Amino acid sequence: MKQIISKELLSEVLWVEVIKFDDGKYQYPNNDMSKVYYMVNGTFGVYSSINIYELAHKCKEWAWKKGYEINSKAECNKDDDRCGNACIYKCYGYDIIGSFGANSEPEAIFKASQWVLDNKGSK
Repeated sequence: MKQIISKELLSEVLWVEVIKFDDGKYQYPNNDMSKVYYMVNGTFGVYSSINIYELAHKCKEWAWKKGYEINSKAECNKDDDRCGNACIYKCYGYDIIGSFGANSEPEAIFKASQWVLDNKGSK
């Protein structure tokens, strides 16, 4: 399974130094990812976890503090296999800076948040 969130973004959003994480092994039988398991520096091999939807919300809050608003929706398109979309705006702005499609709404939010992390110095 491919990684849907980077270690760097996870560390930024959770305000901890994540040294290792797993977003692929722990899934429900229907492949609906429910949690991200991560290890924080100094925990001696103990994983903590966060619900994927709570993490997506934290990403939106983190982006807002950086000056960006992420609007998202879960909507499947018959012509496309992507079922999540997230758009980035400047806070209190109307012009879309970027749009990100993904297999799920949380994954689209993570892609948009990664863009904010990669571009936060060039507002």
